[in-house]
Amino acid sequence: MESYVALSTEEIVWGLLRAGFAITQRAASATVLERGHAVIAIPTVSALPPEALAIILRDAGLDEERFFDLVGEAPTERSSIV
Repeated sequence: MESYVALSTEEIVWGLLRAGFAITQRAASATVLERGHAVIAIPTVSALPPEALAIILRDAGLDEERFFDLVGEAPTERSSIV
């Protein structure tokens, strides 16, 4: 398994949005995104453990290098994403 850093819900959602996912549901506990048949639920936390991020990327069918490139393109203020 790759060595990931802990990311916030907002950072993960931003990366998935940039990868073509769309938010389909929001709740206090999680944000659900979909792209095609892939459905990903991101729990609302300040920092998601690296192991959970690895599972999300696998389920989303995303390469970690591309995902982190997308996250790096995030705007300075992301509070309005989630």
